[in-house]
Amino acid sequence: PFSNYEGRSPASGAQSTIKRTFEHYKGLGYAVDSVEKDNVGWDLEAILDNKLLRLEVKGLSGTNLAIEMTPNEYQRMQEHQNSYRICVVANALGNKPVLYIFAHSSESGAWEDDDGRQLMITEIISAKMALS
Repeated sequence: PFSNYEGRSPASGAQSTIKRTFEHYKGLGYAVDSVEKDNVGWDLEAILDNKLLRLEVKGLSGTNLAIEMTPNEYQRMQEHQNSYRICVVANALGNKPVLYIFAHSSESGAWEDDDGRQLMITEIISAKMALS
């Protein structure tokens, strides 16, 4: 599953954010698998006591917590609100990376972390263009 990350220095910031999130959930007792290449709308799946969490991982070089999601990720986030987690590693390449985990709150209707900080979500419209 994910053994290629163990004992190896990640080659990229993306791998280090995935590895940090993987190790966090593994440390909590979850069985964790990478589904990055499957294009399912999240990067990792974590299972504990038959409960599946879908983990979308984002990395930031700084500490300003602002991310973007692909249309596929955003759609899956909405479809799987109860089991989807947005995992953001801030200062990913620095000395002290910080992992923030956001889950959908049925009480507030917002995506928030354990400290009650809420993500402000702005939907955007985009287009892909090419010569015809």
